[in-house]
This record gives sequence, C-alpha cells and structure tokens, in this order.
Amino acid sequence: KPNGAILSVDPDGGAVTVECYGLRNPVGLAFSKYGGLHMTNQGMKLRGTRPVKDDPDVLLRMLGGQWYGWPDFSADLHPITEERFQPDPMMMVKSGYRELSFLLDHARSGLLPLPKPENVLAGVFQPLSGAAKFDFLPESGPLAKLRQGRDLVAIVALSGDRAPYDSGGNNLIGKGKIGYKLMMVNLSGDRAAGEVYDFIRNTDEIPRSARNEKNPGLERPYDVKFGPDGAMYILDFGQMEMNDAEEEVKSGTGAIYRLTATEEHHATSQNAP
Repeated sequence: KPNGAILSVDPDGGAVTVECYGLRNPVGLAFSKYGGLHMTNQGMKLRGTRPVKDDPDVLLRMLGGQWYGWPDFSADLHPITEERFQPDPMMMVKSGYRELSFLLDHARSGLLPLPKPENVLAGVFQPLSGAAKFDFLPESGPLAKLRQGRDLVAIVALSGDRAPYDSGGNNLIGKGKIGYKLMMVNLSGDRAAGEVYDFIRNTDEIPRSARNEKNPGLERPYDVKFGPDGAMYILDFGQMEMNDAEEEVKSGTGAIYRLTATEEHHATSQNAP
C-alpha cells in the first residue's frame, strides 16, 4: 500500500482499500451534505534533502482511486519543476541535488493522469499556513446565516507555520507569521478553487503568545466542529515552538472556544468550560 494516501477499512475489519494517494500530508477529513469526502493537504516544505519553496496548503475533493501528484506536483497540482517552487541554488547544493526535478517515472509507474483542478481543488491557502481540520457550516441553527445563501461553506483551521524548521532556517518575524486563524471557503458554484476569506483571526495577525500579553486570542487553532447546539467549537492546540526538528509545547496554553450568536444573530464567542 502507498503512503501519502487515504485508506478505508470496514468497521468490522477486512481488506484495506486505497481511496486516493499522492498526498503529502492530509490532515483533516470531512464529508459534505452531498456525501463527498473533502480533505486538507499540507504542501511540501523548504527543508530536507529536497527543499521546495512556496508549495501551498489546500482543501481538496476526493476522487476515488485518484493520484494527486505528490511528490512531483505541488499540492495545487502544478509541476514541481516550475520556477516558483525552486529554492535558493545554494540550498540545493547543500542537499546533494543539482536541481528540483521529478522523482518518479510516471509512465513506468503506471500512475493515473492528474485530475483537472476544477474537479478537485476546493481552496488554496498560503504556504506553511498549517491547514488542519475543518467542518461545514450547518444549514440551520444560530450560525446558519453565515452561509449568506451559499450552498456549501467550509470553515478551515490554519494551525500556523513551523518556522524556522519548515522555512529553510529563516524566522518569520512580526507580520511575516503565517496561518494562526480560521478561514471560510465558499465551495458553491463552478470554479477551480473556492473563494477563501479570513473568518476569525487576531487583528495583528500574530499568535497570542507573540503579543507578550494575556489578552484573549488564537494561538494554534487545529480543529473546528459544529455541535448539536448549533454552536461552533474551536480547538486551539496552544503554544508550540520549533527547536530544530523538535516541537516544544507549553503546557496549559491550549483552549476550546465556543462561538454562538445572539438573538440579533451577531456572532459572539466565549471560552468553553
């Protein structure tokens, strides 16, 4: 069985089925009201023996048995040989490779052709943004008006960059921080990728801990789900910094937030118990 894949198995056990493959790092999975599976996928990073520059994170629709291109195509289905993905030449020299090129013999491997972007690409986010888990806005309840008449809307958590580990050893300073917010993706209509908007973010666009203050705010939102009460619940992982390849997590900094609406249908938030 391949890695970089979505697999399924009957709840009672049995054979494992490869549903799709060629995904670098699928994190979140959710079924829409139409029964189709959607998934976030994090693009390749500017590190390791094959550093890739500016590969975005994406929200994808799943097509059964489909190859999605990794490791030779970006998360948004472009050849990795394109100029925009090429790292600094000195970084490639250090990696031991002369250029960023395909790794697979596509013909001999018997791989299926890539799908058309308009069939699978549901949303595109900034590189390194940490696209994580998500849910779809409900059709009824206190937050249904956020749909604004749109047929299918996803709320996606971006858990934030993992600089300097994923950014070629470079720190992202101040406004250079990437992610750390929730995005709204309009999946309605016939388009190659849905319209993507900021939904909940810190006004200064940096994680809470970078402010050096105790005011409320998002740190690393990782999951979002709508509860039976119609409210939105946001799981915030808390403060995490990278020490080379090691994650240093600060205990006691995570939180669960509850977002609901007043009778006037204005969204309000509070810490959940």
